[in-house]
Amino acid sequence: LALAGMPYMGVGRNLAYRKSLFFDVGGFVKHYKITSGDDDLFINQVARGSNTRIQPLIESHTYSRSKQTFASWLRQKKRHLTTGRFYRTSHKLVLGLFSFSQLLFIGLLIALAILKVDWMLLSGIFALRLISQLIIIKKSMIRLNEKHFLLLSPLFEIGLMLINLLLGFSGLFSKKTQW
Repeated sequence: LALAGMPYMGVGRNLAYRKSLFFDVGGFVKHYKITSGDDDLFINQVARGSNTRIQPLIESHTYSRSKQTFASWLRQKKRHLTTGRFYRTSHKLVLGLFSFSQLLFIGLLIALAILKVDWMLLSGIFALRLISQLIIIKKSMIRLNEKHFLLLSPLFEIGLMLINLLLGFSGLFSKKTQW
């Protein structure tokens, strides 16, 4: 979304901003009561298409150690999702529409299959989406110097959709965020 002129978040270990901007808006003061996401929310507060740049050069990449267990990754993901409710409304809308469009596509495809719509048409629609998605992911992988996971990316998308759904629903019933 930053490339489209709508930056909405940032990961603290991989962004830079001017000291004057930080102090002009009071730094993280607006977010001090929130368990996690002060970096995200600060960027959400100050970033605009006119003052944000993406640096895709290999020399600008930062790496950090990933979570070592699925349970710790899941806790981190749940924490990240709790931060999103504090984003600007326009960002929540765009992110929600993106997730909704993914679910809608799969749901409609399944519904049309149940209604026995021509399987060639359904296969063509599915293939068109899959191929366009793989082209975009492949171009991104080249730009980011990533060499793995292209063919597994559709499975990751489905898995992440399910995890986000489950964590989103569980977040409605849980108020405590764990570290």
